[in-house]
Amino acid sequence: DGASVVDFGDAAGWTRATQIETFLGRLYVTDEGGNQIYRYDIGAYDQAAPWFQPTTQVNLSDLKTMRIDGDIWLLYEDGKVVRYRQGEQLPYSLDSSVALPAEPADLWVGQDGDEAIYLADRLTERILVFEKANGAYLEQFQATEGAPLRDLRSLFVDRVHSTQYLLTDSSLYQERLPR
Repeated sequence: DGASVVDFGDAAGWTRATQIETFLGRLYVTDEGGNQIYRYDIGAYDQAAPWFQPTTQVNLSDLKTMRIDGDIWLLYEDGKVVRYRQGEQLPYSLDSSVALPAEPADLWVGQDGDEAIYLADRLTERILVFEKANGAYLEQFQATEGAPLRDLRSLFVDRVHSTQYLLTDSSLYQERLPR
């Protein structure tokens, strides 16, 4: 049908938009330069609602990935995962008993009964899995031989079909989840 331009009436106020995500029909745009996430209701793309509370201290520089499951989860270039609810940061950290990602590539946040977060590590070619509630380490996925996940870029987890999809610079892999 062809692409059409979406008119964001306030887009001129964006400093550096770097991420988009949808949740429950709303569109979220991360303005990394302006340290704000804007929420747009369906069809009301000319009316932005700033998501962070005015008192919330936030730094969106070096943001790698934004995911939403009701809360907003942010993955930074250094591997840090930050969780926000209703515009305020929640205390949250990943279990440090396992080496955290040396070069994080992507973050997937489970939904619909999946209470895990998945963190793709490009450098060590693995997927780390943590509990959403408390950041406890659960497991990791790595190739048994060779280096098929070299240059890992992105992941998508489909718990309904117990499958994860892993995108590298040269291939797309589909793998059954063990649990």
